[in-house]
Amino acid sequence: RGLNPEHPTVRGTAANPDVYFQEREAVNKFYNAVPGIVKEEMAKLAKMTGRTYDLFQYFGDKNAERLIVVMGSGSETVRETVDALVEAGEKVGVVTVRLYRPFDASALVAARASNYTEPLAVQSQVQASIAQALLQQVVDKGGIAGISTFDAIADDFKTDLTYSSISDLVAPFEGKQATVESASIPGSVSEEGGVEYYSVSSSGLNSLVATIEAGGSVYEQPSTAGVDAAGVTVTVRNGASINGAATAAASQLTAAGFQVPETGNTESAVYTETLIVYSSENEAAAQAVASTLGQGRITDASNYYSFSTDVLVIIGSNWIS
Repeated sequence: RGLNPEHPTVRGTAANPDVYFQEREAVNKFYNAVPGIVKEEMAKLAKMTGRTYDLFQYFGDKNAERLIVVMGSGSETVRETVDALVEAGEKVGVVTVRLYRPFDASALVAARASNYTEPLAVQSQVQASIAQALLQQVVDKGGIAGISTFDAIADDFKTDLTYSSISDLVAPFEGKQATVESASIPGSVSEEGGVEYYSVSSSGLNSLVATIEAGGSVYEQPSTAGVDAAGVTVTVRNGASINGAATAAASQLTAAGFQVPETGNTESAVYTETLIVYSSENEAAAQAVASTLGQGRITDASNYYSFSTDVLVIIGSNWIS
């Protein structure tokens, strides 16, 4: 008696993988925005209460040799232990995770201690990661609000970046669409008089600049050396209702030697970008597919994608024929 066509209800719903992963992809842009929103709310709370929180917070010696990453109620006990050990002269630290999902890896990098075997090289990588994350925030949000708190935590991860330098760096990007990447300037570390210096490689720098000026990517992609196209199977699906796109992509891949046993459409046309999805240990194969097509963002299959081949290509609305 509870079922009435005049008052329809939905009970016990289920979605197969081919539909579910499309639904997940459609909400990603909202999901990925959560860390920034949480940080903004934490900043408001700090102003009202004086208690400062962040997505990841580091406590302990700034040159920690041993580090614990912890979340939940145990973090307070670990912090008290770390404080006691630091007072006793131990070089230890703890990173408290405030927001686990979505997991903001760039924020974790900023919170970690920097006692490494090659501190100069690691510092360069850390600064590049931080700068890339901040630039991406500017591009996504259209401004640099919230970055002014950067100076207060800069020393925690051993960087010479300041709010002023960051402002100068990101100002040209405000209000513009851009793809943000980071790369270390090619060079090597040398020592003279007990002081370490980083010498820039002129040829390496010229090559990097030439790549940028040509519109190429400076992202260090996995090598495709040793990838035999004939041994790579690819599924191509049209996820944006672009007429003939899946067939065209399949033809391009087949001409390059890849095996394309399946083409078709996704259940719904919700994809705004073209994806190159790889399963298991097929990242290099996915890179080879992306290089052949000349486009597409490479991503791990995780649990959201269902396909039986080595690589899945999903055509998005940004597809260039």
